Amino acid sequence: MVQQKQGRAEPTTQLQGVNVNDNEILEKEADVMGLKSIQKKEQNIRKNGSLNLENIIQLVKIAEDTLKIKEEEYFIGTSGQSIKYTALSAGCMAVTVYFSTGGGAGVHMVMLEQGTGQWTTFYDAISDKTITSIILNCDSWGGSEDWRIKEGEDSPKSTAQLVFNEGKEKTDLSDEGWKEDKESIKKWFKAKLGVDPLFNGGGTPAYTFP
Repeated sequence: MVQQKQGRAEPTTQLQGVNVNDNEILEKEADVMGLKSIQKKEQNIRKNGSLNLENIIQLVKIAEDTLKIKEEEYFIGTSGQSIKYTALSAGCMAVTVYFSTGGGAGVHMVMLEQGTGQWTTFYDAISDKTITSIILNCDSWGGSEDWRIKEGEDSPKSTAQLVFNEGKEKTDLSDEGWKEDKESIKKWFKAKLGVDPLFNGGGTPAYTFP
């Protein structure tokens, strides 16, 4: 759009009767400009402290390599398929689920999201499945800096997420209902997915879907 306004994107060919410009340099420039626009929007969201869903940038994505599921990536696989997460460092959490029909899914969640929706996107993607097992992997559970849940909230969140991205006071989190103990986390996941989760440690967890 900017290139068109500047008069630098005049049509060079036709595609199915439509005038288009196939200049590769302009295409690459447009890609860079689009990325900068997204980054600027993200910065504005952080600066203004706004997490209005209309302004959110969705960065969580489907993993390209099932044996290297990286931060803020998820994957849904079939029976017999194996997955492996990259190192769960700095408090990252992996959530792996098995489906009653065979197969399963997993998501690699970071404590301080670069975008938003790492859990809700994953949850929406598996919402039509019946879950038979949940495995939670993280190197630390139950501490004041760890993952928290709150009854009625759509997603588990870390203390860092709540304080740095959402502007909450750390000392107020417990009073506001954000609980970090394993029993509360267990109840939250069971309410969401129907079964009790199994808590495991960090590292680079790997699983094969039944």
